Amino acid sequence: MNAPDSGSKQPNKKRLGQGLAAIIQSYQSPEDDFENRANNSINNIAIDQIVPNPFQPRQDFDPEALAELAASIAAKGLVQPITVRPVDDHYELIAGERRWRAVKSLGWTEVPAYLLVVNSDVDMMELALIENLQRENLNPIEEAEAYSLLIEKYDITQEKLGESLGKNRSTVTNTLRLLKLPDEIKRSLRILQISAGHARSLLGVESSQQQTNLWRRIIKEGLNVRETEAMVRKIAQKGTGKAGGTFRASTKSVYVRNLEERLMTVFGTRVQLKQTSGKSKGRIEIDYYSAEDLERLIEIIDRFGI
Repeated sequence: MNAPDSGSKQPNKKRLGQGLAAIIQSYQSPEDDFENRANNSINNIAIDQIVPNPFQPRQDFDPEALAELAASIAAKGLVQPITVRPVDDHYELIAGERRWRAVKSLGWTEVPAYLLVVNSDVDMMELALIENLQRENLNPIEEAEAYSLLIEKYDITQEKLGESLGKNRSTVTNTLRLLKLPDEIKRSLRILQISAGHARSLLGVESSQQQTNLWRRIIKEGLNVRETEAMVRKIAQKGTGKAGGTFRASTKSVYVRNLEERLMTVFGTRVQLKQTSGKSKGRIEIDYYSAEDLERLIEIIDRFGI
C-alpha cells in the first residue's frame, strides 16, 4: 500500500472507539532510507531527533505527575511506546509527550516508538486528540480548544468531527460552548477547580456577570452540579417569570427532568419544560446563543419535520 498524500482522507468513522493501536494500522511506514521500518513494529529513535507535536491539544503538564511517571519508568521500564511521524530529518511526536518528557529527564538517549506516515496536519491533530481523549489527559477547555481549531482551521463540520471521534454532534456542540464562558471561569475549568458539569450549568445563565457571580458561589460554598443547576433555574425564573406566578417555580418531577434531558440530547443546548399550574399545558423553551446556533436548531427541527 502507498503512503497517503496530504490530500487523501483517512478512514475516520468512530475512530475513538477503535483505540490508537487500531488506528495505527491505517497509516503506512515510509519507503525511503530515513525510516524504512514496519509501522506495527517498535523502533528505537534518538531522543534528540524528536520534537514536540505542534498540534498537541494538551497544554498543561504537571511537574509532580511527570516526576512520578519518570520514577515509574525508571523502576519498571516504558510499557507503552510513543508514536512519531517523520518530518524532513527529524521526527514529530504524535502521541506520548509525557512519556517522552519523562525519559528525557532520566537521561535516555533513545526511546521505543511506533513510526507512522501522517502527511495531513488535520490527521496529525486528530490522532493526538484521540490519544489524549482515550487517556482522559485533556481538561475540558483543552478539549474544546482542540475541537475549535479542527473546525475553524481545517473547515471540518461539527457532525464530521463527532463521527471521527465517536461522539454525537450535541456532545461536540456542548463542549464548544464552554469557550463562551468568561476567562476566569475557563481558567478555573482548565485547572479542574470546577467540573464540566458545573460549566455547562453556568451556560444556562445569560449574563456573564451572573455566570461569574454563580461561579464564585460554587467555589465558596462547594456547590455540586445538581445544586448549581437549581441555582441556574432560580435565576432563569426571576428573569423570565410572569407577574402573578402563572408558571410553577416548584421543583420539577423526575419525569419532567428526564424529558428535558432527552430534549437537550437532541438539540445540544439547554431545554426547559415550563408547566402551568394545571400541569396539562405549558411551553418548551430552547436556548440558543448566536445566529449560527439558532440556524443549527432550525436545521434539527426541519430534519424532524416539526
